[in-house]
Amino acid sequence: MLTLPNGVRLSFGNIIAMAGDYYGKPDAPIINHLCPEKIDDGALQRFKNAYNDLAVTPNEGKYKERLDKLLKLLAEDEQNAEKPGKCFHSDKEWDGATGGVWVAGIPIIPGTLLKLAEHNYDHFAPQAKTAYVVGHGYAIERGREA
Repeated sequence: MLTLPNGVRLSFGNIIAMAGDYYGKPDAPIINHLCPEKIDDGALQRFKNAYNDLAVTPNEGKYKERLDKLLKLLAEDEQNAEKPGKCFHSDKEWDGATGGVWVAGIPIIPGTLLKLAEHNYDHFAPQAKTAYVVGHGYAIERGREA
């Protein structure tokens, strides 16, 4: 278990599962999609902003509610992964856990999940490699400080 700066204790797997898909800055991807293989001057700050969304935001109120819902969904899907015939949670449930509102199976107000997916340049090639380099560099920097 890792303890984030806001006191939240998460497994490495939980962090990997949530960072970028459920936590981040939808209007500020780490990588500039117009120059996907170049790390521009703002990339590190955009990574820090996305990291802070998960790791620094105080664990209270809506943040705590959202985190608790996501951890519950992750745990249930992990348990169901080994059971034949069990379904995983739907996009509606995942997006709802991040603030989305759906009516009759249609997202009316997108949650963070759908907002991040709309501009998800950081998760796909060739941008994914560049986003990783930015984040890994920051992790090394933080490790040296520890």
